[in-house]
Amino acid sequence: MAENKSSQILGTEYLQGRPVLHVQFSEHVPGLGGIIPAEAARKG
Repeated sequence: MAENKSSQILGTEYLQGRPVLHVQFSEHVPGLGGIIPAEAARKG
């Protein structure tokens, strides 16, 4: 899928089969943090 390719380019790491890219970006980009809270992503 295109998502897999894009994630690799951005250096997305997968934990338990879920991309943690939004977790990393949420810390640098407050805009994404509002959409997907890092805490919720970490809890899974």
